[in-house]
Amino acid sequence: MPVTYSASGVARAASCSRGALRLYERRKLLGRIPGSSPPRYDVRAFELLKLIITLRRGGIGLAQIEKLLARSGRVEKNGTTPGPVASGLVEALHRSITDVTEQLRALTVIRAELIEARETLAVCRDCTREFDHCLQCAEDGTLDLFSRALLLPDQVAAKAPAPVPPASVGSEP
Repeated sequence: MPVTYSASGVARAASCSRGALRLYERRKLLGRIPGSSPPRYDVRAFELLKLIITLRRGGIGLAQIEKLLARSGRVEKNGTTPGPVASGLVEALHRSITDVTEQLRALTVIRAELIEARETLAVCRDCTREFDHCLQCAEDGTLDLFSRALLLPDQVAAKAPAPVPPASVGSEP
């Protein structure tokens, strides 16, 4: 007899909530065993759910996952060879890799700015001067953008930072 899961069992095994499971089912990303009552899920649904959860945790949106799965050949193959399905998957994965690469670049920049703010604020933590002195540090550039925004949220910057040019789209890793 094949292995099947209840809704709570498959959600627990895949480390997601039942609400997420229902959402993915409503979006037709996965389905239950037809005619099962209460709902049951097979191993393929479990594997698909794990894939969806992994992609979601990686920052991939549901619309992008839907496009990827629509290309996956899990929809009707109509007697075609795997080549066209694989070709579509290669294209979809290439787009996903490009998107993730851009997200990683953006997160790397944010991480560097947060580290700089943490180091700056660690110095501020040991400061014994009056709070008004923070304004002087903001004026002379001692406080970086994030530190200034966090420490002095109600203060207007003395001079606006130069705009950052948009990053050019690079090649994939």
